[in-house]
Amino acid sequence: MNGTVRIKGGVKLRGEVIPIPNKNSVLVALADKVETTIHGVSILQRRYPDIFREYRKLGARIEKVGGRIK
Repeated sequence: MNGTVRIKGGVKLRGEVIPIPNKNSVLVALADKVETTIHGVSILQRRYPDIFREYRKLGARIEKVGGRIK
């Protein structure tokens, strides 16, 4: 399974479902006050293995929805 996360940020843009993630889509989700769902995050984790752990250390609220998220 590719894994999915939900992210809540601090700036109001608009919540979206992102089917094909990249690092920029995570940054935009972090800036958005509403919840954004990102599918297929294993793509990001292959290139940036600690991406979600590092953002959590900075205060991001990232929730594992399915699959394996570190």
